[in-house]
Amino acid sequence: MEQQTKISIITIVYNRIHDIKHTIESVLGQEFKDIEYIIIDGASTDGTIKIINTYKDKIQKIISEKDVGIYDAMNKGLKNATGEFVLFMNAGDSFFDKNVLKNIFSSEKIHADFIYGDTMFVDMQEKEIGLMSNIRKRKLHSNLTWKEMNHGMMFCHQSFIVKRKIAPFYNLKYKLSADIDWIIQCMKNSNSNYYYDKTPIANFQIGGASIQNQRASLIERFQVLANHFGYINTIISHIKIALKFN
Repeated sequence: MEQQTKISIITIVYNRIHDIKHTIESVLGQEFKDIEYIIIDGASTDGTIKIINTYKDKIQKIISEKDVGIYDAMNKGLKNATGEFVLFMNAGDSFFDKNVLKNIFSSEKIHADFIYGDTMFVDMQEKEIGLMSNIRKRKLHSNLTWKEMNHGMMFCHQSFIVKRKIAPFYNLKYKLSADIDWIIQCMKNSNSNYYYDKTPIANFQIGGASIQNQRASLIERFQVLANHFGYINTIISHIKIALKFN
């Protein structure tokens, strides 16, 4: 019986000709090689697909077609994934270093339902800005539960590795903040069997869709959190956040 692919890495991209090469080479450059790499391109018109195709012999699945948004594209990735674990590493993002997956999958961490860690924020020139936990003043720890997401994202989805069998499809009614809804659902579907990796997992390039549409993203994020934690509790948690940063 053929050994099951340990992790499916999914990259979503649309017209990111200047960023896609960096992301592809970061994935292919991992010392850990039991990877199924899937790229979902939204029918880019700027030459992105040409760059992707130069790596086609090393990419297990390439789909280039129109979609109805980033989360529709992510769902396509999930539908095509066959690995035991899945991780989204979208265009412009990258692994913190080449040993990330090797270190994670060489220990008892592989028995966890999901693995999470910190993220290094970088600018468009890949210059380090700082760790997400420090910038947002929310320290990660080894006993994190889904209920602690009531203030918002504790970690980026680029630093969240989850077993495919407990990962639902993204809710397409959300256009900008379905990622936090998806992560909370994954955490709810786990058996409290998880692992906190103290080494940063990914680099996240500031300037994505949610940043560009920040106000709309914040409104939608509130709706997501209210759905999981209740309207009153979500208001209270946001007041606490405002007081913390004032």
